[in-house]
Amino acid sequence: MKTQEIRELTLNYIKASHPSIYFYAPEEGKVMRMIDDIADELGIEYVYTYDLGNGLKIRKGEDKKVKDYSISEISSALSHLRGLKEKALVIFLGAASIFNENPDSKASKRVLKNIINEIKEEGLPLMLLFVSTALSIPEDIERETIVMDIPYPSRDEIQGAIQDFVKEHGIQIKEELKTSLLNSLTGLSDSEIDNMLHICLASDNKLNEKSINIIISQKEQIIRKGGFLEFISIKDENNKAGALKKLQDWLADKSKIFKDIGRAKEENVDMPKGVFLFGIPGCGKSLSAKITAGLFDIPLLRLDIGKIMGMYQGQSEENLRQAIKLAESISPSILWIDEIEKALSGATSGGGHEGSETSVRIFGYLLTWMQEKKEPVFVFATANNIQNIPPEFMRKGRFDEIFFIDFPERDSLKEIFDIHLNKRRKELSSQSIDKVVQQIPEQKKYTGADVEAIVVEAIQKAFINKSQVTENELIEVLKNFKPFSETHEKSLKGYYDLVKEHGITIVK
Repeated sequence: MKTQEIRELTLNYIKASHPSIYFYAPEEGKVMRMIDDIADELGIEYVYTYDLGNGLKIRKGEDKKVKDYSISEISSALSHLRGLKEKALVIFLGAASIFNENPDSKASKRVLKNIINEIKEEGLPLMLLFVSTALSIPEDIERETIVMDIPYPSRDEIQGAIQDFVKEHGIQIKEELKTSLLNSLTGLSDSEIDNMLHICLASDNKLNEKSINIIISQKEQIIRKGGFLEFISIKDENNKAGALKKLQDWLADKSKIFKDIGRAKEENVDMPKGVFLFGIPGCGKSLSAKITAGLFDIPLLRLDIGKIMGMYQGQSEENLRQAIKLAESISPSILWIDEIEKALSGATSGGGHEGSETSVRIFGYLLTWMQEKKEPVFVFATANNIQNIPPEFMRKGRFDEIFFIDFPERDSLKEIFDIHLNKRRKELSSQSIDKVVQQIPEQKKYTGADVEAIVVEAIQKAFINKSQVTENELIEVLKNFKPFSETHEKSLKGYYDLVKEHGITIVK
């Protein structure tokens, strides 16, 4: 929903004396400015704010009791508000903290419920407005509360902010730079955008290509501070998987739609939803996520599924909600959900462990979002094992395709050896690498991670012995190395049984 639409809805609800609105917003300032503007337009003389730090304060109008001393306890503040005779808006800032961390929360929730009843039944001249970066509405008032999900600034709004900034500071910039600034500032709040532009200007006394790097660097820190998402840079990545050609060809086709989103929308082409990879650990699932970002040429955000699991009821879903909201604000983007089985393994019926209820709620929210999402966010989900993942998650329509990552074939192993040697600036001829791979028995299977470990050990031995890395060094390490296929022989059968059961495409 656009900002102007939210303003019009809020205006109508206040005119209709609806008792309660909850603004789920990335920052308070934007909402406060909107409420002030509406209060002026409607001629509302009294506006109060309440937060845990300052207690009850008068924002607009005159109230001697509030002015003379701070009403810090929420129960006292609510009692005072119930005695008001004039129409007033009461804004609760940091509402989630007020409800979850206030020691008097149980009593205050009941008082809020009573106030809402009095607004509806007795015409108490109040309207309760809750503002928070987290969505946490007490059950007591949930049915009477309208939720307004305030989005991050749209591309049009960011473009307007850039134009206002350059005009205010008398700066001339080319259209190409404006577009780059616009792309780099997506996913930031209004105040963050303003701060970024001022930082760039202070750094070089102008806006230029260097400004883009400053913004991206700062943006990575902001996203990382959220705790659930990591902005993955792919600038210095070697975009070669050394195998998985079928997967890379499939991704290359999907990338053509993301690279021409405008025309795709005009021609009513459905945006690709995402891909689900599972299989042998160390065979390139994580690298494939980075390759995808390179092919699509869009931001890659890694969701740490373990970190979203909170200790309080509803906290995990709220963490996931915030992460998804940010991914949508940066769209087109890739949301990489790594090791998704960690969050969903308890969502199967009869999961029977302590975290299963939370897993069920997360699973439900994730499925609904994946089914209904409108923003171009490509979901890249990976798992090492799907045995305990609910079958609904893998149903056609959730993803465009599901792939099983198998052990690489022998020809691919040569390329993988070459990649890891070159990565460490150690080159061997194609013939030497061929000789190394020929030493591998047909029945033995090696992962990409196995190959990397062999290369690392051979280079370390060569360094210790003050010699060059040769095919003989690699062969010597290979003879004594136990690959994943040997150390996890029993569990591998389960992988292949699942692939056969679900008819999943295999890539090597």
